[in-house]
Amino acid sequence: MRRGSPAALEVTLRNIGIRRVDNVRLHADAPSDWRVSVTPSMAERLDPGAEVRMAVDLAPPPPVAVGDYPVLLHTEAYSDNRRVKPHDQSARIHVVAPPNWLGMCLLVLLLLGVVGGVVWWGVRVTRR
Repeated sequence: MRRGSPAALEVTLRNIGIRRVDNVRLHADAPSDWRVSVTPSMAERLDPGAEVRMAVDLAPPPPVAVGDYPVLLHTEAYSDNRRVKPHDQSARIHVVAPPNWLGMCLLVLLLLGVVGGVVWWGVRVTRR
């Protein structure tokens, strides 16, 4: 993701057990000051072999530094009014800096100036 833009993850929750699970929620633990929203917030019922897709939107604070940020995804579900112990997953959000267009344009102009100068000097020397 580029610095200053939000990140979006699509997570698929699948019931690989033999019993129905109810009230399935997905929580994302992101670094401090990050805004996290999960849609849909809850799946009321997940039958064996069924799956549900949830979208996780992560918005970093404006002065976020370039680098990798861990996000822990954990679920909460119940089967027969007992809490199910699911497997937590982790994700890594890689923040990159936007390209520096001004610097690249200046470098291209400098390169064109050097090449033009060498051509001009070469033409001038060969005419003597």
